[in-house]
Amino acid sequence: MDVDELGRSIAAAMRAKTLAVAGGEVAQIDGLEVYLSHLADPGENFAFVRTEPKDPEAALAEAEAVLRGNGMPFGIGVLAGRHPSVDAAVRAAGHHVLFEEPTMTARVADLARVALPPDVRLAEAGPDDLSAAAALDAIAFDGDIDVSRGMYTRGLLEVARVIMATVDGRIVGVATGVPAGWAVGVFGVAVAPEARRRGIGAALTRAAARAGDGAQTAWLSARGEAARVYERLGFREVARTQIWVR
Repeated sequence: MDVDELGRSIAAAMRAKTLAVAGGEVAQIDGLEVYLSHLADPGENFAFVRTEPKDPEAALAEAEAVLRGNGMPFGIGVLAGRHPSVDAAVRAAGHHVLFEEPTMTARVADLARVALPPDVRLAEAGPDDLSAAAALDAIAFDGDIDVSRGMYTRGLLEVARVIMATVDGRIVGVATGVPAGWAVGVFGVAVAPEARRRGIGAALTRAAARAGDGAQTAWLSARGEAARVYERLGFREVARTQIWVR
């Protein structure tokens, strides 16, 4: 998968994930996509560059108007160096990089096996598990429980596979694999604080990456120490995603 294909896969997965939220919308604007979950989290309401726009200045202005019209600040994800006209336009508009993170890919067939502790079980989540998965997500990421509940819906189960780790029937970890063509995007790898450093996050990542029937490639974004965990599984950095804000 080259970087341009990666960008299209990211957009497709984000589109599916956003539309799985009740009331979620996606606006397509000249190569940009604006994801509007309408959840109270700017990280779930932002723009992304799918392909090089014909008029980047106008596209950025329209994307910002859509976000602000829905009560959200402007933020846009850009694969660094892949869209020169967008890079120039965001700088000219006075935006700055809030953060940058590696985007990593791996061949699904080459992912390393992970030995789980004997008391941990992995299983695919069903509708009855969504409430507990949302609670775990909010705890692991120190987030808003209402946002997590809005994300973990029956709609998500229609477009993705949510993998949970349990100990004695209690959820201690969760991860989501969103198939998009020949690739799977891995999102929300979360482990309860008391269950960390036991290989659970790595096992969840591997299971979520294998969520797409026939998918050859998995991708994810990494922050901090998580990148080293993903490298041990077989993921390698192929691009960097910059988040620009005003």
